[in-house]
Amino acid sequence: MNMNQLIIETQPAGADIKRGKAFAGIDFGDNGVPIDMASLFLTGADLLLVDNFQRLQETGCKSLEAPPEREERIVRNMEKMVGVIKNLGAAFGREPAIIKTSDFMGGSRYSHVLQEASARIMKDDVLLKKALAAAPGKEKGTYESLIYTMNEAACCDMMAREQRCIKIGPLSEKAYDEVTAGVVPYLKFAYLEDAHPLRSGAVAQHYKTSGFQAEKRNRILLGEPLAISSSKLESACEGSLRSLARLGSEAKAARGGARITNEEIDGSQGRDLLRMTKGLVIENLLAPYNQARSPSPAYRAV
Repeated sequence: MNMNQLIIETQPAGADIKRGKAFAGIDFGDNGVPIDMASLFLTGADLLLVDNFQRLQETGCKSLEAPPEREERIVRNMEKMVGVIKNLGAAFGREPAIIKTSDFMGGSRYSHVLQEASARIMKDDVLLKKALAAAPGKEKGTYESLIYTMNEAACCDMMAREQRCIKIGPLSEKAYDEVTAGVVPYLKFAYLEDAHPLRSGAVAQHYKTSGFQAEKRNRILLGEPLAISSSKLESACEGSLRSLARLGSEAKAARGGARITNEEIDGSQGRDLLRMTKGLVIENLLAPYNQARSPSPAYRAV
């Protein structure tokens, strides 16, 4: 995988992640893809689209079959995310492997891996407690919600059995990863800084927005007009500007340029920091992405 300035922590601490195949889980939604998605792309990881986890959420963790109207939305939004990944690939001259959880979660091999993961979690009181705490949604802490966490661990085990032995994600995924590490002890973890809205330090998702207009105005979205992105950056807090500057610096390196050091970024303030961030992000990421966007109608809005 690519070692870059976006990786801020590894587990185990000091783990060698310079060699080996990596993967990153990618969710998706209805309302545009934030710029932070590019930080996962730029690690060089294979991208695992978690469509079946949306189906689990739609059914209270009871089924991999969503209601018809939700199934259509899941498929449509997944196709849009594939379009985003292809556009990033065209912009940076590299298209990662794209894997869908629905490609393997219904198979007999996966069923066996899931049974093994579930048994290991259920017989270990510490692991079981962590799994109950990590499970999402309104059923958090219930036996039924364990299905979600067990499937998380089993999917990571499947990736590791295919020689993808490094999992990349934001710091906010640590709760899941502590469970997964108990199931797949040879898996290594590399963490990116959490994504944040432009005007606050709150944690946001790398790959989707909540859909509220206030959040969409507070995130840079891939594919939006450059003038809108530039205007949004004007109101960003310095912490968010520094995070985006590091992302822009990594995008610059991926296009053959020289990285801006963290020392330079952290030492900049005020209008100097804003100018640096705008130059790095717009010139090296947003403009190339917009130029590479697919003409296909299915992808015009992403």
